Amino acid sequence: VGNMGAEQRFDYSLVGDTVNVAARLEASTKELGVPIVVSQETRDAARGFRFVPLGRVALKGKGEAPVVYALHGAANDPDPDFEPFLAAHMAAIEAAEKNRSNAHVSITTARQFPQAAQYARVYERMLSTAEIPAPESNKIAGGS
Repeated sequence: VGNMGAEQRFDYSLVGDTVNVAARLEASTKELGVPIVVSQETRDAARGFRFVPLGRVALKGKGEAPVVYALHGAANDPDPDFEPFLAAHMAAIEAAEKNRSNAHVSITTARQFPQAAQYARVYERMLSTAEIPAPESNKIAGGS
């Protein structure tokens, strides 16, 4: 943090890995279709809020794709269906990331919850980027 540049022209700026990661996370909001995306560190520090994991997202300049989270709301917001939704959502992410044959079913189950509407793009991304085996009902009879 500090003034950058020459005496005639300078800006008060932030630089460093944390700033770069924050910029990449902000840019990922468009792809993920959610207004606020945060890192594990931010999620852990913001105890008064609920977050929903969005899976691993490749960030430019980072070797390993970190798990990112969407801000879902205040921790004290009354929502009796949040915990069941979160469990179904996490099962969908795990199934998709591990390319399990039940991934389509897990994603469909998570999408049944009203809370899932705001994560529609995340579910589409799961289906399009993972190498998920087709559901049994889509296999051709007599095929392998």
